[in-house]
Amino acid sequence: MKIKRALTLSVSAIILAATLIMPSGCSGGKNMYVSFKTYTDKNLTKYHEFQNTEINVVSNYNDKNDFVMVLKKMGNNDIFNIYSPYVVENIGEKPNNNLEEKTLFMNVNLGVSDWFGPYIVSADNNADGDRKMGEFTGGNHDYLNGSGGSATGRTDSITLKVNGKEVKGDYEGYADEIDIYWTNYIQANNTKKEDGSGREVLKEMYHINYKGDNEWHVDQQIEFLEDVTIQTYYGMQAINTAWNEKVKFGDGEWLEGDTTVQSESEAENKITLCKSENYLELNLDTTYGLGKREHMGSLSKTAFVSSYGKNNSKTYYFIVQGSQKFSAGTIDGWKGTYKFYYGEPTATTSEQ
Repeated sequence: MKIKRALTLSVSAIILAATLIMPSGCSGGKNMYVSFKTYTDKNLTKYHEFQNTEINVVSNYNDKNDFVMVLKKMGNNDIFNIYSPYVVENIGEKPNNNLEEKTLFMNVNLGVSDWFGPYIVSADNNADGDRKMGEFTGGNHDYLNGSGGSATGRTDSITLKVNGKEVKGDYEGYADEIDIYWTNYIQANNTKKEDGSGREVLKEMYHINYKGDNEWHVDQQIEFLEDVTIQTYYGMQAINTAWNEKVKFGDGEWLEGDTTVQSESEAENKITLCKSENYLELNLDTTYGLGKREHMGSLSKTAFVSSYGKNNSKTYYFIVQGSQKFSAGTIDGWKGTYKFYYGEPTATTSEQ
């Protein structure tokens, strides 16, 4: 008995020691593979260097490919956003961790515009900006509304939690669940300044929860730092190029996807895009916050696809429209889900 007990204690000690020395990136789950890195990047449109934080998440997708979602600071404002999906070879049940072999999903770079929307927002008081025009700020829209100039938004912080534990420094490893948090500050169109010193009027707080099932759950909150008027805000968007063959609003009929078309519902909550058996489904929670559409001057257009030319279209929800007032110190926001899948399923994401 003494020998058996001693052996048991020795094995337990070895297991405990291995747990203590095991690198954080080597533990935890198999639903996805996660890479979190901070590095010096160069803004290709503005020719300046900045510190970027990039997150790559690999999940099973179909028999041929695993799906790689990339999130990082991007665009004219160097602001954190969904960048572009990629693919890497499917090597079995566990997602492929060879990120050096990833290639663009459907051979298109979708990191050309914002997936989380900008604002047409103006300050109600002290309009001291240099360019007082009804233009977008935040997202990919800089001082000249996307054509150049100083930034109108900035990302203040980015946090990754893997299996509930906050990551410190760079990380690579498998996981069952991740949470991504980031905070942005946004200027108004009548407080932005040419030298970049414009006054910030909004604080955006994003949270993405993901469990490796290709459903990305987004919870966004906006804190109003002063009294403002919002003319237009879409919130949840998508770049269509990889899914622009056809589009469906709610459970309606399929429509031509690479064109300008809109939903006829006054409370649209679901948009489905498709191309070559690749599907992207956007679900907006219409029971929560701005998704209730209580800040809409008109409900004639609540979801739509806008075409900007061949193979150049985007999908939008409309959640704020028509000179809506928001008071300093209040918080509002929206919730929604992006779902990526291959082959038409028997049942899509539940309507909310």
